[in-house]
Amino acid sequence: MKVMILGPGRVGCTLALAHQKYGDETTLVGRRPGTWQRWARSAGMKTSLRIPTPKSTDVLLITVGDSDVSNLATQLSQVPTQLLVHVSGSLGLDVFPSSAEVPCAVLHPILSFGSPEGSVEDLTQACVSVAFTRSDHTWKSVLRAWGSAPLLLPAGLHRARYHAALCLASNHVTGALGQAESFLQEAGFSQEDTPPLLASLAHQTVQKFFQDGAANSLTGPLIRGDVPTLQAHLDALPKKKAEAYRQQLKALLPFAISTKRLTAGKIREIRQLLEDS
Repeated sequence: MKVMILGPGRVGCTLALAHQKYGDETTLVGRRPGTWQRWARSAGMKTSLRIPTPKSTDVLLITVGDSDVSNLATQLSQVPTQLLVHVSGSLGLDVFPSSAEVPCAVLHPILSFGSPEGSVEDLTQACVSVAFTRSDHTWKSVLRAWGSAPLLLPAGLHRARYHAALCLASNHVTGALGQAESFLQEAGFSQEDTPPLLASLAHQTVQKFFQDGAANSLTGPLIRGDVPTLQAHLDALPKKKAEAYRQQLKALLPFAISTKRLTAGKIREIRQLLEDS
């Protein structure tokens, strides 16, 4: 299969590497010269700084930023190919013009991308949400190259909410871990000791969530209604970090209340603490 990938970022490079390893003839396209060219060539791929006329390309993969997807989708919608794909989680099939002469699909890997070499292995354990305009099975060949399992999205799915949920479960978790890392280092832990400690705790937390659900696995001083401990946290942190922590507690409180594990009295105490701090 001949595959052309437009956008040499983390996602594009990972998917290009997956296709190259699978034995596909792979071309990676970018707008500007960069280290991605040397990397791609060393992996056996072709590279280009413009969109070549893909007269015999089987699959065109759009892996650029969301703001550029629509323009490229329109530009490529009349190109003769077996499948035109974008991989954005927040955008749907509506970015492809209704006049598109080729089958179109959205294949969104539900994965936190890092280096291509590491992410290409993670890709084999990931789900890929799928939507398509025609009953064409070329997208299945793409997923076979990725080694990923398909997840057919429900009809009428609200994509922005779907994508926001995935960002909370990935990007926001990473941000929280980064914040926790700085808290630990300021408390006296070394830079080397903090990642293993937090990774172990995060792994246990995800396992509990998977086994017991969010409502039953939530732990800590907020769900216990332990106001003195929450106050001690806020008092111990520098002003800006204390404010950020307070806002996170306020954001978590409605969910904690929904579990019905907090008494009305404890809820009032926590709200007063978070408003007065």
